[in-house]
This record gives sequence, structure tokens and C-alpha cells, in this order.
Amino acid sequence: MIVVVTSVSHALMIEGTMGQVSKLVLCVSVLTTTVVVTVRLRFMNATKR
Repeated sequence: MIVVVTSVSHALMIEGTMGQVSKLVLCVSVLTTTVVVTVRLRFMNATKR
């Protein structure tokens, strides 16, 4: 989780050929996917115990 958050913050700081809006949309989708997968995995592990 820490790696994803730091990677997203670094990606947002980089200036280049990618537009700000598309970069923001991509970063938000990566963060959302990471949170959803983490929650699902924790829920699945909790139900198996």
C-alpha cells in the first residue's frame, strides 16, 4: 500500500507529455483498485478463519 501511494504521488509531481487530467484519472483508478483489492483480500481472509 505504501509503495502504491508513494508511486502515485511521484507520478503526479512529474511534468511531461501526459496531461494533468489523464494523469489524475489514472492515479485515482490505481488507488481505487488498490483499496478495493486490499479490502476484499482482508475480508476473504477474515471469513476463512
